[in-house]
Amino acid sequence: MRKIIFYLIPILTLIVFYVGLTSGSYLKKPTSELDDVAKHMRILKMNIEGGNWDAAATNLKKMKSAWGEVKSRIQFNVDKRKITEIDVKIARLQGLIEAKDKAGALTELSEAAMYWDSLGEF
Repeated sequence: MRKIIFYLIPILTLIVFYVGLTSGSYLKKPTSELDDVAKHMRILKMNIEGGNWDAAATNLKKMKSAWGEVKSRIQFNVDKRKITEIDVKIARLQGLIEAKDKAGALTELSEAAMYWDSLGEF
């Protein structure tokens, strides 16, 4: 019995850590419409492509709110650099939308989407 416990505890510990560290892609999935970052990115892209800057600013606020909720769930399970890069892209995107720079906004949004898609991957 003692030998079983001796081997079981380290194995269970490793399993728990593995599941915890690889759950980032699961935790980034939306739990409601309010934290659906990918959906807000698609809507924002349509707003920018159409030159609807007021709607783009509104949807950027919604995307930032959704990202804040998701970020709190995934902060211990994904690479910190990817989280920081998405934060930087959103900040730049805000300035580009205020300046009504279509090309720059689409570039930053595409890069943010690329980082979003790679969250939870090794």
